[in-house]
Amino acid sequence: MLRDPEFIGKYSEGAVAEIAAKTEEVAEKQPSEEHIRVQGTCFSNLSNHPVIAYGLEFPTTEHLFHAMKFQITDEAHFLKIAKASTPAEAKELGKSRSNPLRPDWSQVKDDVMLFCIQLKVLAHKDVADELRKTGTKEIVEECPIDYYWGCGKTGTGKN
Repeated sequence: MLRDPEFIGKYSEGAVAEIAAKTEEVAEKQPSEEHIRVQGTCFSNLSNHPVIAYGLEFPTTEHLFHAMKFQITDEAHFLKIAKASTPAEAKELGKSRSNPLRPDWSQVKDDVMLFCIQLKVLAHKDVADELRKTGTKEIVEECPIDYYWGCGKTGTGKN
């Protein structure tokens, strides 16, 4: 797992392990009739729940996730994404390949997403409370064109 000293210093290993276990448990399940939709909820990376990492406040986890693509390769672009006015702008800037993408991105992107979610849950009691309420229900990104972060059109995506 990606380990940020600032993050680990603020939160107990037990809390991190609890959230990681819940996240991994949910990720292993397939979508069903009884699931929680991500869109429009506090579970969305677009929700207005700022997170602090590396001494910066990111307006959303979408901002942080896309900025992390350039964390070790292009500090100026990393900061530009952090300051983007909307999550959509942050995502668009994160898609840029005119700036050097960190070479290990394909290996670390899942850990980075987990890191972003952990920061959000630990920083916002309302999100933590909603996560607890899900119980054993799946949390599903219902995106018919995304088979990596979403469930895809047929429900067979990695989600």
